[in-house]
Amino acid sequence: MSVSASIGFGLWKEQSFSEIIKLLLANGWEASYHGRINYSVNDYNYLNAEADQLDEVLKLLDKESSDSPSITLINTKIKSGGELLHHRNSNFSHFSLTLSVNRIIDTATNLTDFKLYLEQLQCLIPISQLVEFNEIK
Repeated sequence: MSVSASIGFGLWKEQSFSEIIKLLLANGWEASYHGRINYSVNDYNYLNAEADQLDEVLKLLDKESSDSPSITLINTKIKSGGELLHHRNSNFSHFSLTLSVNRIIDTATNLTDFKLYLEQLQCLIPISQLVEFNEIK
């Protein structure tokens, strides 16, 4: 049985996708997964770049022509993460982190350990207007 889990958050303050990524990178996350940066500018068509090309990738992700850009991020402390997507909307900036890399399960509940992930995303809480959790089996 396949499980899909994600954490979504909306921002009360307008910030670019690269600003959110840089905030996470400064707080224990990394964009290099197996030595490569995995990202998508449109339609989940994933591309790869060398780890030292992060600045160029961030510029691509911020382009207005990108509908739903995404990048794979891994938390260095818990060795888990997934794809951070920016769902652009004229009224609201919404992001979601699809937990697809080494998803951590709470053994007591047999569900995704959202508390652990939320602890690793604390740097986003002060600027978040909305935080939501989803798990689908």
